[in-house]
Amino acid sequence: TAFAQKEIRQAFAQAVDPSAFAELLPENLSLSSRLVSPGVTLFSRSYTESTTVENPNSYNPSSARSLFQQGLEVLGRSTLTDVELLVPDENNLPVLSSLLQQGWQQNLAVSVNVVTADSDSFSSRLSQGDYQMALVPLEADAATPNAVLSLFTSSSSSNITGYANASFDQLLHTAGTSHDQQQILDSYAQAEQVLLEDAVALPLFTETSYLVLGEGVSGVEILPGSGSLSFRNAVALR
Repeated sequence: TAFAQKEIRQAFAQAVDPSAFAELLPENLSLSSRLVSPGVTLFSRSYTESTTVENPNSYNPSSARSLFQQGLEVLGRSTLTDVELLVPDENNLPVLSSLLQQGWQQNLAVSVNVVTADSDSFSSRLSQGDYQMALVPLEADAATPNAVLSLFTSSSSSNITGYANASFDQLLHTAGTSHDQQQILDSYAQAEQVLLEDAVALPLFTETSYLVLGEGVSGVEILPGSGSLSFRNAVALR
């Protein structure tokens, strides 16, 4: 109920300092302020380099406290208790989550309990909506901005957040039906901006995948976003 309030979500987002992660991230993770991976391309260009999206909920402790109080007033509460962050038990994520805990404790005076879950249990709880906040790998089935952003449309069966915003849905519809490249780029960027403004998801970092090829093998590609392999241009010299 608490996280259905936009101000509460914004407060929790603004209470987190992503730079605190920098020294603890393993080599395959890097800080990111975008929801769409920098490896995603559109019209043979990098989508993130072709668009401008600003996160209005970047680290701002004083604003976070103000928004938190506004949200609590709407809820008729003095604080939040029994708050949980669901985290997959992999890639050192439970350790990194302690930094999120510290930010929320320090800036909002809220104690958040980190709950770890194995892969099956984690997926099950997400699909059932059995969580308040969750540290989720945002994976798509294609290397397109639409594949990522459509995970948040009101009609998507993969929408684990329950987010529903007619304006957001319309932006993706426009991007999917337009034949104008600039309008398509602008629509996707505006849709990504809406998600960040509503604090539905807070981007933290992106993961780099590595591909090991045998001697004489070339042309195998990793598709950004999904991690799938493409053998369309693969060559093996014998």
